[in-house]
This record gives sequence, C-alpha cells and structure tokens, in this order.
Amino acid sequence: MDLLTFPVKETITMMASLLEHITRANDQLPLPVGVVSRFHARSVPPISIQNYLARILKYAPCANLVFISVLVYLDRMARAKMPFVVCSANIHRLLIAAVMVAT
Repeated sequence: MDLLTFPVKETITMMASLLEHITRANDQLPLPVGVVSRFHARSVPPISIQNYLARILKYAPCANLVFISVLVYLDRMARAKMPFVVCSANIHRLLIAAVMVAT
C-alpha cells in the first residue's frame, strides 16, 4: 500500500476505528490520580472521532502523512514515562493539537 496515493478519507476511517477502540478500552480503566491534563475536557464532546477527523480534513486539507504522524505522536505519548491515558475526554483536543504539529 502506497500512503501517498491511498485515499485520505479511507485513512481517516481506519484511524477513527482504531482510536474509537482505544478510547473505549481506556474509558473502562480507572483514571489514575494526577493523570488529568489540560487536554481533558469537562465533558466528552458530542462529535464522534470519525466526524471530527472528517471535519478537520474538510477545513484543513492535508495528506495521509499528517494523519499517520498523528498516530505516531499519540503512540509516543502513550509510551512516555509520564502517565497519560488517551480517552474520550481528551482525544479530540489531542487530535487537533497533533494535526497542527504535524502540518
């Protein structure tokens, strides 16, 4: 599969599916003390990850490599020594920040 020619909308669909799975799993875990960050929202945004990514693509068109970079950034954050859990309360803010950094 060549990422340069692969349709961006399909990349977003696969990415959203993966992130939905991760956030659903992490939402079931108890939130460790001190893990709440500035990225955590007071309430979960009503827009789905799929629709949020589609909206980002609509208003800020970018290549597949940007969205792949976002996944790499999130993976690195999850593996960092500081405790950080990607969940429904922070995924939207993390996505927009990562897209901004990746572009």
